[in-house]
Amino acid sequence: GRIIDGSHGLSEGPFTPQRTGSLPLLDVLELCFSGQFTHKEVQSKLFTQGGVSSYLGTHNMVEVEQRAKRGEQNARMVLQALAYQVSKDIGSMATVLKGKIDAVVLTGNLARSETIVEEIKVRVGFLGNVLVFPGEDELEALAYGGLAVLKGVEKIKQYPPELP
Repeated sequence: GRIIDGSHGLSEGPFTPQRTGSLPLLDVLELCFSGQFTHKEVQSKLFTQGGVSSYLGTHNMVEVEQRAKRGEQNARMVLQALAYQVSKDIGSMATVLKGKIDAVVLTGNLARSETIVEEIKVRVGFLGNVLVFPGEDELEALAYGGLAVLKGVEKIKQYPPELP
């Protein structure tokens, strides 16, 4: 397939284990110009100390999943909120595709979380198949694809420039 849209992982979309995701701009401006933090400190708050880490004091998602399974309500709520935000982004992409999607594909380390995956499936399953490939194999797959083109096993695909 081809990539026709996406979100910038550092500043848009759902929060992650360490990043804040989308935030209200006026509040961010207030933080930046409050005089309380340096540029580097604000960057750190947004990109390495935000997200799950800011709520639970850790970005280790295995630990967060275990805490939720042991009944820690805050950990469960954070996992549900993350899944909710991911589901919203999936839904927004589905609308611009006019519902014409082949599947929803969940990848990366967050796809290892049973709670997150199940919450997303409940919310977006009506769109079609939800495929789960846990782990970070994206770069390896891209490398294999590039190698296949270089070896002549695959041809480079050209897609028309029109929107779906």
